Amino acid sequence: MVWPSESLSTRNESKTGNVLTKKVLCLFYLNRIISSWGDRTWQFAVGIYLIKLLPGSFLLAGIQGILTSLAIIIFTPMIGCWIERANRLTEGRVLISLTNGSAFISATCVALYFLRENLGANAEQIISAVCPWGLLIFSVLSKLWSNAYTIALEKDWTIALAGESNQLSSVNAMLRRIDLFCKIVSPFTVGVFMTYAELITSFFLAGWNVVCAILVFIILKTIYYTGPKTMRFPKLEEGNKKEAKKFFDLHAYKIYAKQFFVPGLSYSIINYLTVLGLDSIAVGYLITEGVTESTVGTFSLVSAMVGMLGTFCFPKMVEKLDLKKTGLIAYLLVIIPLALTLAVFVTPPVFTETKILGIKLNILLFLLGLVISRFGMWIADLTICQLIQTQTSEPAVVGSVQTSLNKVMNLAKFFMVTAMPKVSTYWILVIVSYCASTSAVVLFAFFALRKPKNENQNTNVL
Repeated sequence: MVWPSESLSTRNESKTGNVLTKKVLCLFYLNRIISSWGDRTWQFAVGIYLIKLLPGSFLLAGIQGILTSLAIIIFTPMIGCWIERANRLTEGRVLISLTNGSAFISATCVALYFLRENLGANAEQIISAVCPWGLLIFSVLSKLWSNAYTIALEKDWTIALAGESNQLSSVNAMLRRIDLFCKIVSPFTVGVFMTYAELITSFFLAGWNVVCAILVFIILKTIYYTGPKTMRFPKLEEGNKKEAKKFFDLHAYKIYAKQFFVPGLSYSIINYLTVLGLDSIAVGYLITEGVTESTVGTFSLVSAMVGMLGTFCFPKMVEKLDLKKTGLIAYLLVIIPLALTLAVFVTPPVFTETKILGIKLNILLFLLGLVISRFGMWIADLTICQLIQTQTSEPAVVGSVQTSLNKVMNLAKFFMVTAMPKVSTYWILVIVSYCASTSAVVLFAFFALRKPKNENQNTNVL
């Protein structure tokens, strides 16, 4: 990233005294651990709380998904423009305050809901009516601000710290490892706690967000003042601020439609237009079916480990096959295991009465289908990412449109859930999702197996 306000002499001067020390780098990683752990923990807990505060219905979860998607689609570009202009320390403090403050209020609403029976009849009535919607609204805000903080951390602070040095790639890789580790471990941890102490867990999450905010404030201030000089460089000159405000460009959609529409659409459908993943909808369904929070957390842990195994296999598959064939195999490795999820609406006594590890057989098959499919899904994700990098003329433009399309499909999923919010209709959502995923496989197969008129026409040499 080049800041227009930096002169050439300033940048050359900064190279001599602009050293990224190990202390600053460790603090930056610690900041990532704290923020990512809190975000992953809270997002998993929200999925469980939304079903517990309105038992027997996915209404709150569906509305939460819709509002979150809309908020990110509408407000994230504006927040991004603000990040491009704001002082780094200010943006960090503001965004972490809004993120953790929203999570704190949400967790407080949950705690009050669990305490309502001890606070009198009038208070119980008010809390029962207000707190579920308080959790809904502030969980949406927490997700929006968390997304914005991640953008600031990865697209601004990281570049300012590492600059154009060789450290940039290693810093990015470590940030990704930290986030994946938190994604694997935090659901298991919070699931175990919630199984045995729901009220205490809600108080703990509320207090944890306050403590995290204070720690991050201290860490960000230390990094800002002791880190490289580029941390304190102004980002844009006044003349360039108008250009930074442009976040909608029809050219991006034209490029995407011409170069990447079919594979991009297929990926958005199979990964986002579906309830066949361990998201808040599936978690809510599993809790309703009697699966404990700790069991759900354990399966989430195993699911992530299976997905990480896919990332190790991906380079070897690309080496043996070409990228398109690797993607096609990945799609098949998603759709075949997902056939097991169709067991949720198979109701003969042998499926509903037989239990293994305390879980109904049909629910266990459903879980196994979700877990095994993550192997292919992560390979498909890497395939789409590398196709954008190597076979489009403007990878950044195509990638941004792909992100928007993913969120649109995710939004469509939650509209579908809101239209059928009853747990008793979940099997319909499963069938619709599986049919959509099958259509995605067909789309990608069409893309992978067709012979382009000019093999090098859309190739971008990086």
